[in-house]
Amino acid sequence: ERHFSKRRNSVRLALVRLTRASLPGSTPTGMTSVARTFARHGLQGWAAEARFLQGNHSVRSLGAVRRMARQTHRGWLECRAEQALGRLHQRQGELPQAIAWFRRAASVLEAARTQIAPEALHVAYLSDKLSVYEDLIGALLARGRKPDVAEALSVAERAKSRLLLERLARQEPLTPEASEARARLARAYREAHALESVDPEDPRRFLASGTPLETLEKAWEAALRADELQRHGAARLAGQSGVQVHELQNALGENETMLVYFSTGNQLGAFVVSRKGTIVQQNLVTLDALRHSARRLRYHLQKPERETPLTRLLPGALQGGVDSVLRELFDSLLRPLLPELKAEKLVIVPHGPLHGLPLHALLEGSCPALERWEMVTAPSAALWLALTRRAPAKTRGVLLMGVPEPGIARVTSEVEAIARNFAEARVETGNRASVKTLQKSVSSLRLLHVATHARFRDDNPLFSGLKLTDGWLLARDLYTMELDLDLATLSACQTAQAAVEPGDEIFGLTRGFLVAGARRVAASLWPADDEATSELMARFYALLPTMTAAGALREAQRALRARRPHPYHWAAFTLSGLR
Repeated sequence: ERHFSKRRNSVRLALVRLTRASLPGSTPTGMTSVARTFARHGLQGWAAEARFLQGNHSVRSLGAVRRMARQTHRGWLECRAEQALGRLHQRQGELPQAIAWFRRAASVLEAARTQIAPEALHVAYLSDKLSVYEDLIGALLARGRKPDVAEALSVAERAKSRLLLERLARQEPLTPEASEARARLARAYREAHALESVDPEDPRRFLASGTPLETLEKAWEAALRADELQRHGAARLAGQSGVQVHELQNALGENETMLVYFSTGNQLGAFVVSRKGTIVQQNLVTLDALRHSARRLRYHLQKPERETPLTRLLPGALQGGVDSVLRELFDSLLRPLLPELKAEKLVIVPHGPLHGLPLHALLEGSCPALERWEMVTAPSAALWLALTRRAPAKTRGVLLMGVPEPGIARVTSEVEAIARNFAEARVETGNRASVKTLQKSVSSLRLLHVATHARFRDDNPLFSGLKLTDGWLLARDLYTMELDLDLATLSACQTAQAAVEPGDEIFGLTRGFLVAGARRVAASLWPADDEATSELMARFYALLPTMTAAGALREAQRALRARRPHPYHWAAFTLSGLR
């Protein structure tokens, strides 16, 4: 601003002021003069932006902004003007007009977002625009007719995990440049892994190449970004009208109900879908209160890891704290819906802070939810529907891989015990449990079990991975693999943990396996106890030949809970996808 003011460049000075006014949390001032400056120089698009930021909107002024935004191809501004028109009519009690404007705003947003295929750009674009969907959902539910409830569910789904659904339908190999960058990174990972015994705290200093891992990771990311921009920069994502209620009802079983959680503003609500119909429950809990409860639960679930002689003498103290939070969450998330949850089987589509919570462990009195229901989760109802339409795996192969290391010494006995349940099982442990072995076997597998160490990367979730003997299998690697798995079990710590980005896009290992072609992914929400995990998996696979995966996991967790009542031991694993 000082630079352009000194040079009396009024247009650039106005642009700086417009940019400042557009920043989150800013209070726009002086936009009238800024708009006049732009208009005087024939820059009508920027002038429309400034007029919008002025505030004090009327139907007439917003209409003018909308028309100019359309003429100057500013889709995001057109969307915001139409959203503001909807809010204006809603405040005046004109609900039909408000709904019509919100629908237009959502359509404009849809048209814009389908042109942004690269994941990082798409997520960034949506970060401040999802309120368009929330406003439309809120207005439809305020009117409350039966078709409005069905449309509101469809709109909620239009905002959920769209990129994951798109990835599911479009798998493509890496370009040679991206493949070479990945190969360099893989070599560095192997070298660092081999040298961990020299300096476990910082094996990077011993890399022969002298290139830090961070540099190689950034190079691979850059190659992937260039690949996506080159391949999809001018491409469009598939447009979606949202999943239709009747499609979900037809796909649900007789004794099956779906819960689709959503938010409007700071309030969490839920759609309950069964073959008989759909109802909605609004205002279950505020998102702020839910986040607070989720943090408390994570705190209590970490306590058993730090067990001391004193806590072993006072096991009730640990149990009481975690049970209190689990009851609180049950009362918020499930108790208000109990009259509609008569079915024994639930498909749960989480939202926001719900991702990563052990919903099967929520307590109704002293009984966890899994005593009442058999549960699976799905990133979105549309993705679950797509999985139901896929044929079962055509192959019969079973691959069980175990990498015994300090802290997980039982993995060899774990996979050997599991193998006794499958005549066709192939067991690979030690040096044979490698990325190379997996890559050679993927085309013949229907079931994959990997018992090893894992890591979740907060800084870049698609660098989360499973540690095999010749390197790391990263979540992003799975985008280019073609699996036909009925079940992938990731028997390692935090394999279900994910970063939840705008639009309920979950980034982590579960996403990678779903994209690669797994119909079901069993994974852990926190660092589970080695002994308890081994017991759970032995029971789970013993039941699997005669039960669904969801049913077998439920019974295995029931049995383990009878001996180890703290949910840290029995509730870590969850099933995503089909039951």
